[in-house]
Amino acid sequence: MAAGVALALFVGSGIAVAAVSSASAHTPAINADCTGVRVQAWDYNDSVANTVTVTIVAGNPDGSDRVENRTFGASFDETFTFPDPSVGWTYSASIDAPDGTNGTEWDYSWSDTTTGCATPDISVTASTCIHAGDLTTVDAVIGTLDPSHAYTVQLTGSNGYDSGAAAIQTTSASWSGLDPAVRYTATLRDTTTGLSASAFVDAIGCPEDPSFEVTISQCTAVGGSGTFGVTVSGLVAGRDYVLALVNSAGGAPTEVQFTATGATYSDSFTTAPSGTYVVKVTDVADGGVKETRPVTFLPCPGDPELTLDPTECTATDGVSDASMVSSIEGLVPGRSYEITITTGSTTVYSETLTPAASSSWTKTLYNLEPGEYMLTVTDTSDPAATGFSECVSTIIRDCPTQQEVNLEAQQCSIPGGSGTLTATVTNVTIGRNYTVALTQNGLPITGQPVSQDFDPVDATPGVFVYPGLAPGLTYRVIVQDVTGVAKAAAAPAGTLPVAANDILMTACPGNPEVVLTQPTCTLFTTSTITVGVTKLIAGETYTVSVTKTADGQPVSGVAAQTVSGATPTASLQFDNIPVGRSYTITVTNVTKTLTGTGTIQLILCDLPTLAYTGASTMTPTLAGLGFLQFGLVLVGISLVRRRSGAREV
Repeated sequence: MAAGVALALFVGSGIAVAAVSSASAHTPAINADCTGVRVQAWDYNDSVANTVTVTIVAGNPDGSDRVENRTFGASFDETFTFPDPSVGWTYSASIDAPDGTNGTEWDYSWSDTTTGCATPDISVTASTCIHAGDLTTVDAVIGTLDPSHAYTVQLTGSNGYDSGAAAIQTTSASWSGLDPAVRYTATLRDTTTGLSASAFVDAIGCPEDPSFEVTISQCTAVGGSGTFGVTVSGLVAGRDYVLALVNSAGGAPTEVQFTATGATYSDSFTTAPSGTYVVKVTDVADGGVKETRPVTFLPCPGDPELTLDPTECTATDGVSDASMVSSIEGLVPGRSYEITITTGSTTVYSETLTPAASSSWTKTLYNLEPGEYMLTVTDTSDPAATGFSECVSTIIRDCPTQQEVNLEAQQCSIPGGSGTLTATVTNVTIGRNYTVALTQNGLPITGQPVSQDFDPVDATPGVFVYPGLAPGLTYRVIVQDVTGVAKAAAAPAGTLPVAANDILMTACPGNPEVVLTQPTCTLFTTSTITVGVTKLIAGETYTVSVTKTADGQPVSGVAAQTVSGATPTASLQFDNIPVGRSYTITVTNVTKTLTGTGTIQLILCDLPTLAYTGASTMTPTLAGLGFLQFGLVLVGISLVRRRSGAREV
């Protein structure tokens, strides 16, 4: 049996139609638009169970596919709507007819994706009421409509007004004779798809006569301004107004334009003092103006500058000679002030002042005790400004005491070295200022600070160290009290104390010198070395040792000896020194910073070669042996005498 399939897509309507015709029975049709899928079937065999299956992808609320199954007989006609007609949906639909060849001859299916229905568009405006009793007109502008769809438009109001739904195919609508001060809502509904759009407008109420509540804050800030707090009542929500502050003396007003959101509106203005002002409110639509009574501001307080200029105490007799000049600049003539000078809880001076012309004030106090002083000026001219004050404080420090400086020297301990001086400053007054200077012959010393500051905050002594000082000179450390010295010329008669101390940096010690007398040769195998040591320094202990000049090793059996620097010279000897080599005698102090050396050589005498006449051998004659023996005896006697005379007693 021959069959054919026809598909028509109606552009602009979003409708897809699939239909099958045949030369005999079994005629299916599947149509879809933006609202749903319509499945139809005619002339089917009603003796079998024919079925329809429609699947809408993601058509369930949880996002899963929506599947609809139906059973029918001879005919079928049902529309399966989409959850939201404003968006496109993918679907599939099938008709299963079990009769026919192989049970599939009359089966049919179709799938497609739709386009969402166009959402209606509407906007509304309302005319402004100009005069009391005027009515309002609401106009609606409607977007392009689908000619294949049916639409209605309806206007409702917050006051209960309802125009009822009216069919419309045009792009505008209007409702007149409406009450002002009402919110109106226009609804455009596509009755074909069920989609709708709404817009609202607040119809502005007619103008009313406003009233004012004005609060004024007088100027209280230094160099500040006055403040108007304005609340306007009787306004109509939605109307436009201009609130203005106007100076009666002229000049451009200060304006604020606003749209009332209710019956009242509040704002504030700041302006320069010493003037008369009014506040005006203007209805922009009808030009109506209402203003307040004139209000006058007082002048603002000045910008006072307070100064305390103390002259520090210089007396050391226990009676303070400190003084202080108190001054204020920037007072405003015509305003009232209270001036006080206090120390702790004690008021030492007070005055009530209303300057007529001058903006300055000054006062000098004498013989002030040490402590902290505070100058306070309070503006008392206006109750609203009561408590406005400025203050400044200063400290007059304790009277001086006679400071002391103690010096301690670390003298030069090595030849060519230098000394270190430590100055300790005590008996100072906490809170006062001092300078510490090191001089030599009244002049600063190169490489040392010209002067150092010392400002004690507790009883800890000041310690100043001066290293690298040249020896052999006398140095002076001067400690000067310089508290308030810049003001000393204006202070009462008195002398700030000075402390000074001198110390001699002794010359650096010299190296000891070793004095040796080179002996003549000897026939003995050992000898004695007599050592003289000079330039010894009191307080030092020296070690004198003998070593071999050739290798620097000590001489076996010859111990080092010590001598004291109690006397500048010493003499000592070393016995049993082997003859026939050079020796080095070294003198050094305990710290090995002072050293002296000397070298001596002990020489073994050469004996003459004895010749024996007429003898064929080298055997000496009896006469030669006798002469040799006699000579050795004489030499031995001579050496014994030298050793006896060379020992140190």
